[in-house]
Formats: sequence, structure tokens, C-alpha cells
Amino acid sequence: MGHFTKNQILEIERALSERAIRDSELSIVNALSDSDLVPIVQDGTNKTIKYQHMVSDMSNKKHVVLSESEYEELKNRGELNPEVFYYTYEDEEEA
Repeated sequence: MGHFTKNQILEIERALSERAIRDSELSIVNALSDSDLVPIVQDGTNKTIKYQHMVSDMSNKKHVVLSESEYEELKNRGELNPEVFYYTYEDEEEA
């Protein structure tokens, strides 16, 4: 695996920021169709889901909000419920 110098990393960062698109620069969606794709991150992997499937899945499940660490604890114990739609948030840094 190659290694980069600090200057190379800074140059890469600069080049990426010049090409970046801010959320506010994206086109506004007026209406979604059932076949539109929505990007998501599932288990750390970028994926897409059809809008109709996402809405159907979300409307048929109980919704629970957990910290990432609480979610991971449930996952590690094998206690995630497939009938629940989990929302997670980042744990606050300990001082």
C-alpha cells in the first residue's frame, strides 16, 4: 500500500474540495416516483433502495432511535428486531 506525504494529502484535499458539490447546490426534488432510487448507508456500505420500497418498509415498522453504541450492543447480542426500523446517532465524545 502506498504512502502519501503531508503535502500530497493537502493537495488531494484541495482538489477534492474544488470539485465538491454542496447539498444546497443540488436540484430540488418536486415529486418522487416509485422507481426513484434513494442512496443509503447500510452496515457501512453505500447502497440504494427504490423509493417505494423504502416508504413501504418504513411505514410497516416500529421506529426506534438509539445511539450507535446502543445499536451495536443489540447487534452484537443478536437482538435486532427485523420488524423495527432503527435510527442511530453518533455517540457524544467523552471529555
